[in-house]
Amino acid sequence: MSEKKKRYSLTNYCCSGNLTRDPELLHTNHGKPVLKFGVAVNYGTHVGFWRCKIFGSRAESQSKVLKKGMGVILGGRLEPYTWERDGQTRRDWDFVVNECVITRWPSDGGGREPRGYSGEGGGGQVAGGPDVDGPPLDDDYGF
Repeated sequence: MSEKKKRYSLTNYCCSGNLTRDPELLHTNHGKPVLKFGVAVNYGTHVGFWRCKIFGSRAESQSKVLKKGMGVILGGRLEPYTWERDGQTRRDWDFVVNECVITRWPSDGGGREPRGYSGEGGGGQVAGGPDVDGPPLDDDYGF
């Protein structure tokens, strides 16, 4: 008797874009936090829009940092989902985010700037780390 083996994809994806709306923090039926937001990615000839999700404690911490208009680089995996509409089954993908780096803060003051942020350029701050106000400075470690 042969046993069917499930194949799991370990493929990671990366994209760079801007948040299209303020993230929405929700909870699953089991109380697990989920942060949902959209990202627009410029592919040169067209713009693509991704539905993104972050789960767990990262969802809660990043909900305090991420705002509409922020530039981000996201790393994670694609997750398929289906739904019914007008009697037809439709399929699409969600981007499940494992890593999020902020590359640009909104110029309208909508986002909270981390300590040490000069207001110019990117800076590459990691969102949702242990310090949601931005990356720790050397003196935070006692060096």
